[in-house]
Amino acid sequence: MLTVTDVEFGYGSAPTVSGISLQVAQGERVAIIGGNGAGKSTVLKLIAGLEQAWSGQICVDGAALPEHAHAIARRGVRMAPQGHPVFNSLTIHEHLLLGLDLRGTDVRTKVSVDEAYGMFPRLAERAQTLASSLSGGERAFLGLAQVLVAGCSILLLDEPSAGLAPAAMKELFALLYRIGAETGVTMLIVEQNATAAMEICDRIYVMSEGRIVASGTPTELSASDDIVAAYLSF
Repeated sequence: MLTVTDVEFGYGSAPTVSGISLQVAQGERVAIIGGNGAGKSTVLKLIAGLEQAWSGQICVDGAALPEHAHAIARRGVRMAPQGHPVFNSLTIHEHLLLGLDLRGTDVRTKVSVDEAYGMFPRLAERAQTLASSLSGGERAFLGLAQVLVAGCSILLLDEPSAGLAPAAMKELFALLYRIGAETGVTMLIVEQNATAAMEICDRIYVMSEGRIVASGTPTELSASDDIVAAYLSF
């Protein structure tokens, strides 16, 4: 469904990511893991259109993505950014209505506001609460709910565990697994917590210094002592 082929990009004269090629099939949950500065989040920004690749190609369903981020989002490629940003002056319900207003025209997964409340009962209980008073976990749930209401074919998640307490992180990843199983939405997850990613994902790409250095299923990667020692122990 998503194909990235030999993509290169940098913020200065030297490339930040180079030779990036990966594939995500429809309905898969795939993670990119690696240490700080590996280039993981940059790959997501390139797919979402927040940055423009120097070279290479990014395709969805065999067609090259448009250049502009808003057009990519309308195609159903949605990104939940790191830090779970919200509009502090809006209520939970207003966030979901905003997602409905931004619904894409070419998306596979369309969740109504009522269905979102069914998936996130904590948000339903606090529907009229201002986002400014939400915990980190609740902000993460709200961001996911808003993206699902807006409609998505591919969900890009940038460090979903960042800033969350262990209990909230465990709940969030369990929810991501359930959302994938119930809606069939395709997920590409950038995550520094390798253990959490490997528990819910079908396949893993490992990045280091701007390149993909290994890939495989969680079982395959866990069987390699070198990979575990170098990349899965953080």
